[in-house]
Amino acid sequence: MLNKLFLLLVLVSATPTCGAAALVHPPSTMERLNKCEENVVDSYSLKPSDDQQWDLHLIDRNKAAELQIYGGRHSYDPEDSFYQRVMWNYFKSSVEIAFFEGEGVFKDGTLIEAIQSGTEPFFLQWLARKSGVPAVSWEMPTDQVFIALTRKFGADEILMFQTLREASFEKNKRAANVEQLNRRTAWYLERNIATMRRLEIQTTIQTMDDLALRLKDLMLGVSWLNVSASWFTPYPSIDGEAELFHDINRFENSLRNRWAFRRVGAELLAGKKVFMIAGGSHIPLQKPAFECLFDQIDKMNSTASNSLGR
Repeated sequence: MLNKLFLLLVLVSATPTCGAAALVHPPSTMERLNKCEENVVDSYSLKPSDDQQWDLHLIDRNKAAELQIYGGRHSYDPEDSFYQRVMWNYFKSSVEIAFFEGEGVFKDGTLIEAIQSGTEPFFLQWLARKSGVPAVSWEMPTDQVFIALTRKFGADEILMFQTLREASFEKNKRAANVEQLNRRTAWYLERNIATMRRLEIQTTIQTMDDLALRLKDLMLGVSWLNVSASWFTPYPSIDGEAELFHDINRFENSLRNRWAFRRVGAELLAGKKVFMIAGGSHIPLQKPAFECLFDQIDKMNSTASNSLGR
């Protein structure tokens, strides 16, 4: 009797060991994303030149999941060679989902109208609509960005940063004159204050005069009308100007790049063919993470093939 009990115990104790080996699960989508997200590069040391072209094309060994990213310059010129090159590559590809930068939605119009009103994001939405493919923003939602930034840097500082960055865009990309710059920046300020109020974020800046005074304190008497595109980069300027804004941009860039990687990466792990447009500087920062993910996809496919006896 004792011998039988001993034998039974041996068999029972051996079963979990064999079963555990058989029940080892491959990494989940979340685990694969977590593993590769850590490869997103910090933007502090990156300083791309204006004429640098950043593109990325990855495809898994089974030719199922595919990623094409094209780095734009946010040009309003329909004759910009970027648009011709990207359109050619888009329509010769079997795109299943398109990811654009920003949260703006192109409602309707011609290709030229799309570019002139919304640069690359509206351009890609136009292409996706023509091909019957879903177009999705890869952006972290604005509300979440506001909350994360204000927790780290303070409400007034983020209100100045967001408003003046948009003023810089109007001045340097849209060539706004002084009257236009004043009017549009005041509108951006009101919109950003309304966003903060809705999110129950308190700020002492309520008018353009308030903003101007705070900026002069921050940047030694600098007028906001002299707003420069160089203030809003993730890397520091040579003269040390706008150091706080560079720090904010760097942190925001990291948030957005990691969010984009996870959003796009989930589609790639599902075996989708993805077409994406982003500002050029985003791409080298995300590249190592996407390369890691395609390595994971190849391992996942290899494991699946082996389990089927192929």
